[in-house]
Amino acid sequence: MDQNEVRLRGNLGADPKLFEEPGQTAFAVFDMATNIKFRSSKNEVTERTEWHHVVCFDWRVNIAKTFKRGTHVQVDGYLRTRKIARGDGTEVDATEVVATDLFEVRRAPKAEQAPAPATTSSGTGAPAPGQPVFA
Repeated sequence: MDQNEVRLRGNLGADPKLFEEPGQTAFAVFDMATNIKFRSSKNEVTERTEWHHVVCFDWRVNIAKTFKRGTHVQVDGYLRTRKIARGDGTEVDATEVVATDLFEVRRAPKAEQAPAPATTSSGTGAPAPGQPVFA
């Protein structure tokens, strides 16, 4: 069975561009970045960023309208390749993700760590006057 499915989770590189013309199908486009970490041959951790062009139609346009640059999103969809004309008249193939579902991924806030209680030689837990508090 053939399958053309994509699931991406990453950050928008810019606000989505909206195209809404009377009598036309509304659509939105945006670019999103995903990161992958891997070990190099020298055993060093390396991170690489990949950019993906996403197209949204129908009700998904209303969701894309709420996104801003830097929004962390998940996009489910499929790959589509089409010809794009360049300014010099040549054509190039462009692969894009057509979104079938998308939503903002809310990250849990990082819990603030309470500083460890400082101790003194007296054992009271309070630092002596003029002594630094180490957290």
